Amino acid sequence: IQGWGVNQDGKTNGITAPNAESQKALIQDVYDKYHIDPNSIQLIEAHGTGTKLGDPIEIEGLTESFKKYTQNKHYCALGSVKSNIGHCLTAAGMSGFIKLMLALQHKKLPPTIHFEKLNEHIGLDNTPFYVNSKLQHWDLNGAEKRQAAVSSFGFSGTNAHVVVAEYVNVDAREPSSVITQNGKFIIPLSAKNNEQLQQKAADLLKFIQANEPINFLNLAYTLQVGRDAMEERLGFLVSSVDQLASKISAYIKGEKDIEDVYQGQVKSNKAGMSIISQDDDMRETIINKWINTNRLSKVLDLWVKGLEFDWSKLYGTIKPQRITLPNYPFAKERYWIDAVETIHVKSAVASPEVFHPLLHSRTSDLIDQGYSSSFSGSSELIVSDAGSKNKLQRISLPTYPFAKVRCWIQSAPQQNYKIEVSADKKLKLVKNLESIEDIINKIDDESIETNQAVKLLKTLA
Repeated sequence: IQGWGVNQDGKTNGITAPNAESQKALIQDVYDKYHIDPNSIQLIEAHGTGTKLGDPIEIEGLTESFKKYTQNKHYCALGSVKSNIGHCLTAAGMSGFIKLMLALQHKKLPPTIHFEKLNEHIGLDNTPFYVNSKLQHWDLNGAEKRQAAVSSFGFSGTNAHVVVAEYVNVDAREPSSVITQNGKFIIPLSAKNNEQLQQKAADLLKFIQANEPINFLNLAYTLQVGRDAMEERLGFLVSSVDQLASKISAYIKGEKDIEDVYQGQVKSNKAGMSIISQDDDMRETIINKWINTNRLSKVLDLWVKGLEFDWSKLYGTIKPQRITLPNYPFAKERYWIDAVETIHVKSAVASPEVFHPLLHSRTSDLIDQGYSSSFSGSSELIVSDAGSKNKLQRISLPTYPFAKVRCWIQSAPQQNYKIEVSADKKLKLVKNLESIEDIINKIDDESIETNQAVKLLKTLA
């Protein structure tokens, strides 16, 4: 982030339209405060509301801002992520910022899609800007680095402007000396097993093909010092990225006896490597001799068999840079917990008393004794016939003769009972069991409003 700033329109139209003067003041303040030369900005991610009123005002603000610093024409691309994903409200500025990060990462100028005709109120002929309507490579054109800016403003009249640039190492000096074998570098790869080793090679090949150009020396150094050496090992002795890609492709296809490609397994070579591993002096003498005579193929041959090697020996005081490369391709394995037999233990704590299928809970208080039950119109009740308490029958609530219900609560006081006639009807309070059947018959399939229910209850009471 090279510089940033925010301001407020103040007493203007605010929510209905942006303010060009406020945006101009903000942008120039950012450039002056952080010593930014607008000539070096090759891409502007505009707020781009897509309106006849808003867009011309924003372009006016940008044009007037740049006039103070440059008279160059049509060197800065204009775009808006709204053509891709629409309006994001409070995330509008952040979505534009993410778009710039991706543009810098891929070194591409992204197009403003769906652009067909310029707003009739916008003139770009004498401005530094042009609308970028196609994907194109982001050339430096003499600049030291790729630099861009994002503008965004909110409904409240708030304006924001941020300038970003790609990272360029200020100490990107070439290494003072590098040990090679006829210009060839060691490219080491390793994994836990052969399957993951093949996947790791495939991931590296895909990365190489998608990220040209790549600094070959930095790639080799990163794989040498930035990755753990594992059980299965694979090594390439190559002089360029293209040569590496070709040999990886041949390895993935299963070709045998590929020139300058070495593969080995630590465990299977443990016995043969034991002599060198146990004698540090002998190992160092042999390795140093091979390095001094540029015989890296010997070093690589032992490394794939399990040799622990200090890769810094191949470089002088100034080391290459580490770069971003694909991570380890972890195996996709499933780890489900084995099912165990569930043992049901009877709780020592007594469960809440259930009086009867028709009496769901006790609602007694210090003044009145009562019970509460809730049913729906489709509820099924398991009740006993009045003549035989041991004989059970399944009945449906709306069709059950409620005269049989009374036999279950002869010992219970005639208190208020609650019944939910159906899932889409309100709870009703009734005075006694005889009136339950009356309410169901009267309600039928029609809903009763609260005040009507009160009147009905009063009538029944």
